[in-house]
Amino acid sequence: MDTMNARRSNRVAVNVNVDVETVLERHSGRITDLSENGAKVEGQPFAVGQKVKLTAEGAAVWGTCRWAEVDRMGIEFDTPMPEQLQSLLKSKAPANDRRKTFGRKAA
Repeated sequence: MDTMNARRSNRVAVNVNVDVETVLERHSGRITDLSENGAKVEGQPFAVGQKVKLTAEGAAVWGTCRWAEVDRMGIEFDTPMPEQLQSLLKSKAPANDRRKTFGRKAA
């Protein structure tokens, strides 16, 4: 098994508006990849290691920024995912079959 590409849970491609905030800042963005354990958020990123609160679909969840690029970041959830977001996972197909690429999507 390739441990570099191992995932703890299936991911689904979504397009959900989200507010990401810390004590001092708030950024708006879009969740484009969602799993039980975290989300990829497109928009202005926070620093790696920063604790953040994501608010989407009328629910809030706390997490930690685990990676960041110029226009996106990966958030690992610190608390269980709210039911409003869990329903998105149940209604979408897994995104794990996408081609593996580094950085931007392949053309």
